[in-house]
Amino acid sequence: MALKVHDLERSIAFYRDLFEVDPDKVKGGYARFNLVDPPVVLTLNAASKVRRGDRIDHMGIKVSESGKLARAYDRLRQGGYWVKEQRGIVCCHSRQDKFWVRDPDGIQWEFYELLDDMLESSDRGEASTTAR
Repeated sequence: MALKVHDLERSIAFYRDLFEVDPDKVKGGYARFNLVDPPVVLTLNAASKVRRGDRIDHMGIKVSESGKLARAYDRLRQGGYWVKEQRGIVCCHSRQDKFWVRDPDGIQWEFYELLDDMLESSDRGEASTTAR
């Protein structure tokens, strides 16, 4: 993933807190986070004009257990970031526990645990959209 960011230093600080790792490269308007868990390469690219929330709809990170979800939620909330928790919500034809957090430029990140993939059942229940 590559993102355009308005304030590179604020964005580096946010993603450092989000992923609990320092960027492995920072050079002239560029930072790279080369993550092992989750396996993601995220680059931040400084841009003079970044329209808030218009760069991408949202990004998602699937966690394998509720303990990881709770720890990430607590860490980011304690860091002073806006977070919105949703439990047992039907989204993307599955039931999930999740929370949303926004980066400094308004990109929303969805952390979720899949509770029921609902492969055999109907889609009855609340449909979720990106948290606003």
